[in-house]
Amino acid sequence: MQLNLIKRNTRDETPSICTNTHLKGNVMCSTGCCYVPTAIPDEVVGMVFNYVDPQALLTSVPQVSQQWRRVCRSQRVHLNLDVSWKKGTPIHIIRRVCRYFPRAVSATFTHTSGLASDGITMALAQGCPNLTEVDFRGCGELTDTSITALAKWCSGLTSVNFDKCKKLTDTGATRLAQGCPGLTDVTFGGCVKLTSKGIMELAKRCSGLTFIDLSPCPRLTDASAVALAQGCRNLVMVDFSECRKLTDEGAVALAQGCRNLVMIDFSGCKNLTDEGAVALAQGCPDLTEIGFGMCKHITAESVMAFAQGCPDLITVNFRNCVELDDECVVALAKGCRNLTDVIFGGCGDLTDESVLKLTQWCPNLTMIDFDYCTEPTDASLVALAQRCPGLTEVRFGKCDKLTDAAVITLAEHCFDLTVVNFNFCDKLTDESVMALAQECRNLTKVRFCCCRKLTNASVEELAQRCPNIIKVDFSSCTELTDAAVVALAQGCPGLSVVEFNQCGKLTDASVVALAQGCPGLTKVGFDKCRKLTDAARVAMETYCPAADFTG
Repeated sequence: MQLNLIKRNTRDETPSICTNTHLKGNVMCSTGCCYVPTAIPDEVVGMVFNYVDPQALLTSVPQVSQQWRRVCRSQRVHLNLDVSWKKGTPIHIIRRVCRYFPRAVSATFTHTSGLASDGITMALAQGCPNLTEVDFRGCGELTDTSITALAKWCSGLTSVNFDKCKKLTDTGATRLAQGCPGLTDVTFGGCVKLTSKGIMELAKRCSGLTFIDLSPCPRLTDASAVALAQGCRNLVMVDFSECRKLTDEGAVALAQGCRNLVMIDFSGCKNLTDEGAVALAQGCPDLTEIGFGMCKHITAESVMAFAQGCPDLITVNFRNCVELDDECVVALAKGCRNLTDVIFGGCGDLTDESVLKLTQWCPNLTMIDFDYCTEPTDASLVALAQRCPGLTEVRFGKCDKLTDAAVITLAEHCFDLTVVNFNFCDKLTDESVMALAQECRNLTKVRFCCCRKLTNASVEELAQRCPNIIKVDFSSCTELTDAAVVALAQGCPGLSVVEFNQCGKLTDASVVALAQGCPGLTKVGFDKCRKLTDAARVAMETYCPAADFTG
């Protein structure tokens, strides 16, 4: 393709050729011309513009030529409606955006934009009737009026996300089902007013649903699951986590009606037992991801059933299923050799045998959680290091038999670690933390609560070598002083969560350094740090007013 220097010309249909060949940095000529291709069809320009953000398409790009302006207006774009960069009232902005992009097919509001309201949603629905996807997650002020408008004007919607829109009710869900029967992906997680009535209406009218997230909708009952099982046979992903009224009846119905399921999550459904879990294992052989965390009635029988019936499992969550033993975990490892993420935190009877067999049969592990399993020793970490070098997350909090030797071995073999949790591993010293800091430069979350042998050297090494850290917990590491926290604030400006509770040597200087150096802080814990004064709270309120500060 021939390249030429094109003059910016908003009046001529065809950009004119520039004869000035002197380029500045091979980008711009001395007269302010652009180095762009000529005679490119609209279709090709449109394909390129798919990778340009709406702000640029709305402002700078249309100024180049009439062709570019025409192509911009015809784009079937995804709109990110955080348009705080534009002057004017929110509704005025949205209406202008809709006029410019009437063919937009998807739109996202961020909950921090301050724009999301029923009026805004109505303007969007009327201005962009071709929308197929909308994402309003976290927009807590929206009401059923918003859903009603979308259902009326955007009947082609296939994907909606109303996560944590807490004011929505069954009325909105019903209107959505009536107006948008082609829905395939629906998220109502955290819509606490929603009941089974709304979900039953969705199941009745939207038979093409393949994904539904209802975590947590505490008012839902088994009637929701039964309706979905009967009306939406093509479901592949269902999330009922923390829907605590659900029982085996709902799980059995899904197992019988939705045999193509690949993901199911009943974590926190405390009434679920082996009956429901075994039914899913036997009825849905294609499952790759299962969640039964906090389901304390789940026993080894369920795990054995999944080991035998679902060989393609990749992710399993059995956190705090206290009835599990090594035998069932060994069976799972042998039967499901594609496992990458395993969560057995709080399953207190598990020992090194479980970890060793997982490393033997599942070498592709990337995340392992054995928090509060007090029996694993150094042998577990060494086996993980040697057999699973692709690990990114390791959680062995409260495994108090672990020593520096095992953690150092882990650091020397697993360079891609991003998350480590060794809370309450009180035998660990600075050697462990320094090895991790030196070998695992991509660490983002580190937890060493109650590792009382740690000193400033650990925190300072992390601050120097791991600038991407966003969350730390050094609570009850009583040897730490202000120097460590100041170094962390300077070296890791992206910190969002810090915990230094019960670190008695810390003073206001630590809090001030964090407040001034880490503007993105959301949670700051200095509880029972008795040397702190009101000046610490003032600093946090001044520089990080949105942070949840305890101290």
